[in-house]
Amino acid sequence: MAAFQSSLPTIKKLKQADFGPGKAKYKYASLDDISEQIKPFLQQFGLSYRFEQEMEGGVITVKCIVSHKSGHQEICEMMSTPDQSGGKNNIQQSASAITYLRRYTLTGALGIATADEDIDGRLENTASLNGISAKTMKRIDSMLIEMNKTWDDDLLPLCSKIFKRDVTSPYDLSESEANKAEDFLSKKVKSNGQ
Repeated sequence: MAAFQSSLPTIKKLKQADFGPGKAKYKYASLDDISEQIKPFLQQFGLSYRFEQEMEGGVITVKCIVSHKSGHQEICEMMSTPDQSGGKNNIQQSASAITYLRRYTLTGALGIATADEDIDGRLENTASLNGISAKTMKRIDSMLIEMNKTWDDDLLPLCSKIFKRDVTSPYDLSESEANKAEDFLSKKVKSNGQ
């Protein structure tokens, strides 16, 4: 696994979500994009992966099992409720949550990151990958929308200056740093200085 991880380039984000004027917009790497970019490296290092999923009591569980040809396995498992955002029907809610969970369990099991970790951890009950919680993310998203600002164009460059390092994704922030950014935005909203 270490040889795979050291050989794998950073996964590129090839998709963009844009919820319209004044709404959140961001880039992300879809499950298909990730799969295509890692396929030759999986083959080179004798790795394969598969998913198992189940739903019990309204909670979806997805498990990614990465196997080496020698028999060694790495497993990453996550749970979430169905994604109720965007007026989806019941099947779409479950399918959306499963897609998110597959992507996160795959990257978790393989220990890989995208060029700029995406922010669509918008499933409130999904564990965050690198420190910033989904609840904090949602509060910051709401403030950015209210201010007609975006993560990519406004907040991430500001965080890079404040924290004196390259912050290219919300998931580069710890929960503590995200709280500081949230406090800053909250003061801007209150002062109406935007």
